[in-house]
Amino acid sequence: MKKIKINKYEKWIYFTFSGIAAVYFFFFLLAIIFELWTEKIIHREMLKVNKIEVLKWEKGAKPYETTDQDEIDYLFESIANVDPSIGQVIGLKCMCGGDYKFKCYQKDGGVFEITLHHESAIRSDSFPGTDVSLSPSGAFLLAEWLSDKGMNSYSAKKERKRISNKETAADQEI
Repeated sequence: MKKIKINKYEKWIYFTFSGIAAVYFFFFLLAIIFELWTEKIIHREMLKVNKIEVLKWEKGAKPYETTDQDEIDYLFESIANVDPSIGQVIGLKCMCGGDYKFKCYQKDGGVFEITLHHESAIRSDSFPGTDVSLSPSGAFLLAEWLSDKGMNSYSAKKERKRISNKETAADQEI
């Protein structure tokens, strides 16, 4: 059997790409761990909340307040739909203050805040890392919830228009 010779450049390329793949895999695993950890924190905190106040960072916007446990559960279920994000692991975040602020009042008197950024990520001091990416379904559910409460969510309006256009096109084909 003939032995294959590998020169030093081929070795360098092999080890470099192997190292990059290992680092990427490590961060991917960390992102999944952060996702599970964040979901666990959200579900744990959700059980303690009995009132939510939603504020929109817009001049003249009226806050929305609820103590209805079904609404609170729906809100937290949409927020709990998160995607693993390497940005969360390495601490990436946008520099804005958020579009919406959810002030959550707990039964034991505690208060914590969750901010929604660009209708696709949430941030709270309770979460590990920084911004947590919402899954597409979670972002849509949250946008729809906000829209139903009169908070004028852009994503929900856009999605409703897209669905309406599809239905109109389907009706025209018939």
